[in-house]
Amino acid sequence: GKIGGDGVARELAKRLGDVKVAAPALVVLPPLAVPESGVVQAKMDLPRHLGAMRLMAVAASTDTCGSSERLITLRDVISVLPSAPRALAAGDECELSFSVINQDCPDGDYSLEITLPAALTALTPVTFSGQLARGASQVQTLRCRASEQIGSHEIVSTLRLGAAQSEARTLVTIRAANPPVSKVTLHTLRPGESMQVSAAPEEWQEVQAMRVRVSASAAIALPQAMNWLNQYPYGCLEQSTAMAFPFLAVDNLVKSGAINAAMGRTAGEKVSSTAGYILSMLLSDGSFAGWPGATSGCSETTVFAQHFLLAAAQRQLYELDPYVRIQILRYLRALANKGDAARVVRGHAGYVLALAGDDGFVSGARNVLANDKCDYGTLWAAAALIRGGYAAEGMPHLERALAAEVWRESDANASFSSAASRHGCALTLLMELAPKHPAVAKIALAMPGMIRQDDSGWGTTQANAWVCMGLAAYAVEYGFGRAVGTFSLAGGKDVPINSDRCFDMELPVSESGTLVNTGAQPFLVQLSVDGVPRKLESTSGAMKIRRTYVDADGKEVTRVKHGQLLTVTLSVESSGKIDNLVLVDLLPGGLEIEDPRLATRNAALPPLGHDHQELLLPEFLERRDDRFLFFGSLIGNGTGYARYVVRAVTRGKFVIPPLRAEAMYDPDVAATFVPEGVFEVE
Repeated sequence: GKIGGDGVARELAKRLGDVKVAAPALVVLPPLAVPESGVVQAKMDLPRHLGAMRLMAVAASTDTCGSSERLITLRDVISVLPSAPRALAAGDECELSFSVINQDCPDGDYSLEITLPAALTALTPVTFSGQLARGASQVQTLRCRASEQIGSHEIVSTLRLGAAQSEARTLVTIRAANPPVSKVTLHTLRPGESMQVSAAPEEWQEVQAMRVRVSASAAIALPQAMNWLNQYPYGCLEQSTAMAFPFLAVDNLVKSGAINAAMGRTAGEKVSSTAGYILSMLLSDGSFAGWPGATSGCSETTVFAQHFLLAAAQRQLYELDPYVRIQILRYLRALANKGDAARVVRGHAGYVLALAGDDGFVSGARNVLANDKCDYGTLWAAAALIRGGYAAEGMPHLERALAAEVWRESDANASFSSAASRHGCALTLLMELAPKHPAVAKIALAMPGMIRQDDSGWGTTQANAWVCMGLAAYAVEYGFGRAVGTFSLAGGKDVPINSDRCFDMELPVSESGTLVNTGAQPFLVQLSVDGVPRKLESTSGAMKIRRTYVDADGKEVTRVKHGQLLTVTLSVESSGKIDNLVLVDLLPGGLEIEDPRLATRNAALPPLGHDHQELLLPEFLERRDDRFLFFGSLIGNGTGYARYVVRAVTRGKFVIPPLRAEAMYDPDVAATFVPEGVFEVE
């Protein structure tokens, strides 16, 4: 679901509305008086329903009672069944099919009328007629072309035969030939300086939204980061936890302007629903699986999820089952004292134990701090001692870690860690334990330089979670400064800026203007543009990717017969291992992923399984209507392959969409494959 202001309330209201207006599942007639003959006749209107229906009656007199029932099957006398692609790209040409069926009408002439949305242009007639005998069926087809009206559109088909009429509606989604992207730029504007603000129209085929933010605070990107977390499309244990983690500090999020008050009111529901989802991955030893349905996970993400659950319970945002709490604490105590576990994981486990008020944190933290090594784990272990009431013992170690600036550590032995997440985590801990420490400002002021030039804020789910918590607390504690300036729009309007929070303005997509700093201190300007790029090109760096469609003979094809099965092969080449890799493969409009559980339909191609010599190791696979998602790792240098099966289900000519790959916790490791030509289904 989505987090967001009144959207949650509207969705709940909609669900309740659906319940209220839904057809009743049980219709009870008024009692009928039965004459002495024992026979009574009555009429009733049957509800609109297709399929089995049970008619039940109960009779009662002064001295006896009885009951009876009869099964009735209801069906339409005629029906029309449309078939359309799940998704189309702008410019695709496809064939829509409509099956007309006469179940129980006398033989006669029928008419079929298709009403297309404005986003689809008919290339053949949209009305059909003919004769249809009782029990017979026919298929009519219509070719159409998709426009550039992006979104979901409805096709209405109406069948008439004699006095009978049947109507069917089906949705088709049109997406841009090139996927939408966001471009974000951050500038520092000093007193007296000015800058031009525009969307650079030569880069965009379509600009969908443009926004400018101005602030004297490093918290300028918090709204963008929270919005990105809210819309993040995947859901492993770490990602699901990170999306809700900042809501543990909802008051600071609202006060800093990271979220609005309406969204803040949804914090309890967000935390509670996320906790329930996380607990669905709980394993018997108190750890958590990395993905729904998996049987194992990793200690790093487990401790992160346990931190969230115990903190939510402490803040009374979620009621944790006592038995689950015991399981979690038992696991944390064992991990905190496990000598072969990474120091950062042991230190974090100790901190969570201290947070929960469990004495097991003492021995765990002291074990991490037993030698002179100073690293990111030292920071966590020192924080555990301070949090648990051993401040005199923990502060010297904290000072040692801060003096060494351990958040800059490039190798923290943490798979999900990045420079931004370590900065954000250190800031969060300091704002809780030592908010006046000089290192606080040093860390906070480094945050703007780590904002990425896209819509992802600080790049990863864990980075955004920690930075949003830490930077929001910093902004509330130390203030925002004041940004003073003027935004002169090309249309002639001057917009004054005088904000001690964040000036935020959404611009018409064709608007431009000049922004001037008229104040006495510098401020930050963030310009974000969402839209469809004019041109998308293949990119590669640390890895190269490619996609091929292969028939049963092993031949690479882009023209196939309707109903044909194909194997899609995705290849990833790299000179080294890549952890936490995601491949996002959009399907051409005429193809549909074949369900691997339907073995009879898979028989035309050899079964696909994981080769233990394969370099591309899957952890989780997701098959959606219009795309295939692979989550896993490239476990060594060389080329790895992932494969899945599709079927050509719709005739037409379709744009071949791009393939995208990225390391989810290292956004600089990414690649795009943009093929040429079209995919044709005959």
